[in-house]
Amino acid sequence: MYILGQSKQTDGKTDEKTQKGLFKISGFIFKKQEIISFCVFILAILFSFYRSKGRLEKLNELLSNKFFTISLFFIVCFSIYTLFLNKQPENKRLSIATKHAIIGFTIGILHHFDFNAAPFWIIWLTSYYLNMAE
Repeated sequence: MYILGQSKQTDGKTDEKTQKGLFKISGFIFKKQEIISFCVFILAILFSFYRSKGRLEKLNELLSNKFFTISLFFIVCFSIYTLFLNKQPENKRLSIATKHAIIGFTIGILHHFDFNAAPFWIIWLTSYYLNMAE
């Protein structure tokens, strides 16, 4: 993780085309607006879990299912490997496919918990802020 405070310098001059951000992880430059948007979305989801006993029961049921937890573990490991550890030339296609699969998995989980509008906002946030339109 890199903390970004200044734009890049070329020949002693500040390059205005370089994007500023709060921090950078694996090529993604995170800006204040992006972080606030995603945090508001996550807080809304967490608040919804807090207010609904039915959703908490579904979450406990899901996490106590061994098949789901093992599958989730392998999904997380595979995603970390393809997004951060794999340095092969065809990594871009693999990375895009993995990002789309994570979005699809997240939408499936949100559907399981009866979040009706959340998939729209996940797709919108990732397409707008993370350039997921490819």
